[in-house]
Amino acid sequence: MTPLTLNYGLLAVILLLINGGQAKGPAYDSGVASCPGGGRVVHLVNNCPDSRWFKFDGRTTPQFARPSCPYSNIDCVLTPGTDPMGIVDCYNKIRQNFNNLDAGVVYCVNAKCNCNPDYQVASGRDMKINFPSGQDWTSGTGWLADGCNQLGGGCTVGNSAARNSLFEFTYTNGQVWYDMSAVDAWTTISPVGLRVCGSHSNQPNNPFWCAAVGCDFNVHTQCPDGSGGFSAGPGPDGGTANNIPTGTVFNANNVGGQEWVWQGPADFAQHFGSDQGSHANRRFQCDATGCRRTDESSVNTCLSGCDYCTTVLGKAPDSNECIKYCCPDIWVRYSGYPYQYDSAGCRALGVQQGTDFTATLNAYCKHVYTYAYEDRTSTFQCDDTVTMQIMACPDTADFPTSS
Repeated sequence: MTPLTLNYGLLAVILLLINGGQAKGPAYDSGVASCPGGGRVVHLVNNCPDSRWFKFDGRTTPQFARPSCPYSNIDCVLTPGTDPMGIVDCYNKIRQNFNNLDAGVVYCVNAKCNCNPDYQVASGRDMKINFPSGQDWTSGTGWLADGCNQLGGGCTVGNSAARNSLFEFTYTNGQVWYDMSAVDAWTTISPVGLRVCGSHSNQPNNPFWCAAVGCDFNVHTQCPDGSGGFSAGPGPDGGTANNIPTGTVFNANNVGGQEWVWQGPADFAQHFGSDQGSHANRRFQCDATGCRRTDESSVNTCLSGCDYCTTVLGKAPDSNECIKYCCPDIWVRYSGYPYQYDSAGCRALGVQQGTDFTATLNAYCKHVYTYAYEDRTSTFQCDDTVTMQIMACPDTADFPTSS
């Protein structure tokens, strides 16, 4: 009789079926997806079926959080007026030395081309970024990318921070604040989630304390324009949007910001906002030369309400057409009275009206920023002694606030 043999993968599938479970993905199967304690670490995990790049802002990421790179020994110079950060010099010299490959935006630091904080993580693998003693990470801004070259540039999706959905965190003053943002665009190659791991104090009545947050970003299959599995969520009452009664109090008792009162006419903003229309086509292909409408097969960017207004109309973020979508946190005087475009002021104007970006995304991922200063519904907080785990393609059971 021929002996029965099973490989490990098939056996795992059979056991899952017997137990009524479902596979959680390659990072869970390989055991690297567990949430580690043990202190201040940024833990990158790729649970997707293929490779992912975790990219961080090249201007603000500390040196300890940058991997080594093949161009780190290239000399560079700063040229006041024309190239004060050495970006052009590094761009040209890196291309000359690496067969015309684009490394993205590289800054000249201490007369050397500074390594970009880009991490390529294979499917089912992880990487850990440890904080040296006494160090903070005061501006952690990152995003997912795919289709990049060996230097981390030339990506098909997520080539730079511009027009991308972001994960953000700040380790400072004994605490860590973190969030996910689609303010610039709904553009990520796959879902992403944030959670903290390790010992921390307890605040059981605070739903934003040390909780997990995630969203099923995937620009190839979804776009919050009423298509691709989304349905538009509820917006403000159309009869009152852009109509702010005289004497309206904003940020009452200084909650959410400094209290202020609108004393101007109620209909001052009646005609504000571009008519983006219901289910506006937000699918674009964007590169260094600009953005062009495209079909679903080649889309790499799904524009937000603000970026749609500035890109399609070519208007400034503080113009009447775009200001209520972009919420630039400025004071503007109308009929001699000041109005503030902060979180409260923008909500009152109905940022959902004329665009279904915010309403649809809030209905789908209610804790993700869709316009600036949604702090009260989108900012999470914990002790800074914890590890921050950032996972591509997370299991939704681990990220309950993603919906």
